[in-house]
Amino acid sequence: TSLLLAVACAHLGIPWEFVLMSAENGILLEELPADQFDHMLVRARPGDEWMYLDAAGDAAVFASPPFPFQGVTVLTGPEGGDLVTMSETPLERTRVVIHETIDAVDAGRLAGHVELRLEGHPARMVDEVWKHQSLMSLDPERAADEAIRHLLPDFEITDSDRLTGTTRGDTLHVVASGRRGRIVALSFGAPGLPALARRRQHFSERFAFLLRAEFEYRLDVAGPVRRVLRGISAVADLVAPFCTIGEERAENPTATGIVRRIRLTRRVVDGEDLAALPSVLERIDEAVHVVVALAGEEQAAGS
Repeated sequence: TSLLLAVACAHLGIPWEFVLMSAENGILLEELPADQFDHMLVRARPGDEWMYLDAAGDAAVFASPPFPFQGVTVLTGPEGGDLVTMSETPLERTRVVIHETIDAVDAGRLAGHVELRLEGHPARMVDEVWKHQSLMSLDPERAADEAIRHLLPDFEITDSDRLTGTTRGDTLHVVASGRRGRIVALSFGAPGLPALARRRQHFSERFAFLLRAEFEYRLDVAGPVRRVLRGISAVADLVAPFCTIGEERAENPTATGIVRRIRLTRRVVDGEDLAALPSVLERIDEAVHVVVALAGEEQAAGS
């Protein structure tokens, strides 16, 4: 398939190159022979930037570099070849924004609504789950619940509206209402949160996040729930070479809340930065959980 794409580019006079990588290991080791290559795609340059075309996979969406290989070494070129580092999608094109409002208690659970705005690869990944579940189930709310569960695992949807999808763009915009328990959690398995695999090799050791991205979670506690609010858990700011975490407290006449941001600024962690990795992953795990404590409860959230 890649050969056919290359022939088409050559026929149209568009500059092109083969790109070879190791899909099994996720990284390329210069010390190993050529038989470590197990995947190939084509990149073309009809304008000023390379566009990546992978007919055998869905990771090179929106003509961007395939996210499992961003930031790692690949081999390019139709002849001879050069070892290059695969470019990474800019953070402003890979974002997850979650705005949740809790304003009621329903059957002993917190209730309210949520607005999701996803851009780039996270939008495509969540929307593909949504489409697949829509085909498998005749219940639209079940399809929405399965898709949103990737970001809000404890959020039980009662109603939802998918305003935009990724069929014609790179943005997914959803509004939904529902219930959840006392612990307000972004999923530990949300796209890119945290990392999915650590690669251990004889020659080197690296850690790869699924993709680099920016996550923003905003929580507003309003209505009768605000009147019995005792507090919202907090996290300390973090600045690491490959990740930053920040939080702001928000207060207005109608709501009390927080805005929490996690930025994975680099996908591949190696070298001296590996020493900071365990503590950073612990801080990410802490940052993706928010506890809402209400008056009259000895413990507002479980473990």
